[in-house]
Amino acid sequence: MEKNSEESIERVLSCIEENLFRKPDLNMAAHYSRYHLHRMFTRMTGMPLYSYMERRRLTEAAKLLVYYIPKSLFMTMIQTSITTLLQEKTEPFIQGRIFGLMGSMYAGFLPLGMAIFGPLSDRVSLNGLIFLSGAAYAALSAAVRKWMK
Repeated sequence: MEKNSEESIERVLSCIEENLFRKPDLNMAAHYSRYHLHRMFTRMTGMPLYSYMERRRLTEAAKLLVYYIPKSLFMTMIQTSITTLLQEKTEPFIQGRIFGLMGSMYAGFLPLGMAIFGPLSDRVSLNGLIFLSGAAYAALSAAVRKWMK
């Protein structure tokens, strides 16, 4: 294989990785025609270009799914625990007001959370934000529990 061809395929692979969930401009990355690029890619990798891109996207989506499912389950467990605790400890005549207030708080704090955590996520990794939020939530829960005793 020519060195230029190998470099072009490396540029194409890099372009695919950088634009994995967007439509990459592969012809510009390779500096070849679309037809020649597809033939060259298949010859060098043993797989058609779009099949490779589809497999990479599916692999990355599977990684994200496996990574975020435990976090989603954990948040569901926390929310269920809070709701159950409120149902058990709140007098029946005031439960409607409490759950109405919770719904209003969720709706009201969503824009505030987006305003804070949106820009913050550009500077801190998502894992870091989740960890810090969890630690703050645990500390707040401990403080409220101590205060309630």
